[in-house]
Amino acid sequence: MRKLTKEQRRDVRAIAGKRDGDIDFSDAPRALDWSKAELGELYRPEKKPVTIRKELQ
Repeated sequence: MRKLTKEQRRDVRAIAGKRDGDIDFSDAPRALDWSKAELGELYRPEKKPVTIRKELQ
């Protein structure tokens, strides 16, 4: 993950200082139809066992 710039850190501090009711979400569309939503359907890579052996000299 990249580090934040000074401007981004300033913006994060400004937003963190606000209450939820004070943040303007008017430009974000509402998700009205949740009928096709599924829990636990996010991609999760398959776990594979790994063995590490130290070679003795």
